[in-house]
Amino acid sequence: MIIREKHTKQELLHFFGQSVSTYLYFIGDLDDKFWGRCQWFSANYKGEIQAVVLVFNGSEIPTVLAMAHNNLGIVRELLRRIQPQLPAQFYSHLSPGVLDELDGFSIAKHYGLHYRMMLGQLPLTEEGTGIRRIGIGQMQEVLRLYHEAYPGNWFEGYMLEKGYYLGYYHAELLVAVAGTHIYSPHYNISALGNITTHPAHRGRGIARRLTATLTNRLYGQTTQIGLNVHAGNGAALKVYTQCGYATTGSFNECLVNNLL
Repeated sequence: MIIREKHTKQELLHFFGQSVSTYLYFIGDLDDKFWGRCQWFSANYKGEIQAVVLVFNGSEIPTVLAMAHNNLGIVRELLRRIQPQLPAQFYSHLSPGVLDELDGFSIAKHYGLHYRMMLGQLPLTEEGTGIRRIGIGQMQEVLRLYHEAYPGNWFEGYMLEKGYYLGYYHAELLVAVAGTHIYSPHYNISALGNITTHPAHRGRGIARRLTATLTNRLYGQTTQIGLNVHAGNGAALKVYTQCGYATTGSFNECLVNNLL
């Protein structure tokens, strides 16, 4: 097995095309706005990529994606071989079992099992009143909502500028939002994220309306649409299932210490 660190976008995309669901976030990071902040490590056999580990250096603590659609052992071996080049601490999305039997890594914090869901069928349009597209001009409104309804979520301002976000307004107050972690018409993919409703307005079907409306609008630009959801979030799972999404895989979200 040969380890490579230099790749073209085209050869990586060819490999990721084997399972768009598994590699949804890998494909998103091929976009020009992320490409320069990524390190790509691949395991190769007879000139063909067998597994890829991605290190994303765009945040204070780097993120490592080590996912496998049918090659868990190769991903595990790739991690072992590149361990000296990995950060001392990193957030991670890891296929279940990928750290098994690997010395030198310890889980500092486990954020739980998550499901990857992909759009299987397009839901009914649920536009209705109160739903507006929002952008960078609504930054302070969005930050206020996340502070009150979704503290600790991963959100950066560029998402409003480069992504696709919808807000739900009640009496001219933003009370719910649904957006994208990935929005790439070039690669025909989107990933929904940062979906929340203010606690005072929950239980009214607003999240379902926003998610369905956002999905329908995105489908005009990208047909491969997915999202991540905590396995224990039954309310969100119900909403996403109603909106046409189906579970296609799972991963563990962790904070990992590299002890090497």
